[in-house]
Amino acid sequence: KFIWLEGDRQALRPKKSGRSIMVSQFLCQCHGHMEIDVTSDIAEEFPEIKKFASVGSTVGTLKLIKPGKNADGYWCNKDLVEQIKLALVIFQVLHRDSTPVFAFDNSQNHRAKPPDGLVASKLNLSDGGKNVEHVRPGWYFFEQNLVIHDMQFPGDSVHAINGVTQKGIRRILTERGLWPSSGISLKEARLLLSQQTDFPKFHPEFN
Repeated sequence: KFIWLEGDRQALRPKKSGRSIMVSQFLCQCHGHMEIDVTSDIAEEFPEIKKFASVGSTVGTLKLIKPGKNADGYWCNKDLVEQIKLALVIFQVLHRDSTPVFAFDNSQNHRAKPPDGLVASKLNLSDGGKNVEHVRPGWYFFEQNLVIHDMQFPGDSVHAINGVTQKGIRRILTERGLWPSSGISLKEARLLLSQQTDFPKFHPEFN
């Protein structure tokens, strides 16, 4: 191919994405890179470190991946959670009498929930429904007493289907005395349920 250019100009070649590398790491103001040499004394005092490294090795929070469908995949919530678990152990070793505070940006990773997490948007207004995931028990206070709130009907209930049925939002709110007599829409019901204390609001992956 040929191109006509003025004498002092250069051709702009098309750019390619190339190979990118994602780096995720926690840094300490005192120690820099958060890493430790795992000794037998550390392994004995902090046995949870054995999940990440063996005695005699060095372990740190640095994680490198080559993102992409045909490479290492993508950094997701489970990767973040595992990195946090390791960072907490390393922090305890480095700062034994301190409490860590982690700050995160507004990443979609931090909105992830466990499969059985209390998420109002998962639930239907009525009981049951196709492909409705069962959620863990919730809780609320009634007359200053803690009440554990089952979110499914027991297998012998007249409402149970195939042994178990997920309760709908209307029933959950009714059992808590929150369903208005005039009724509300699905959107309003989900909003009301999501505002209850037992439904995590911030960084639910760590709740």
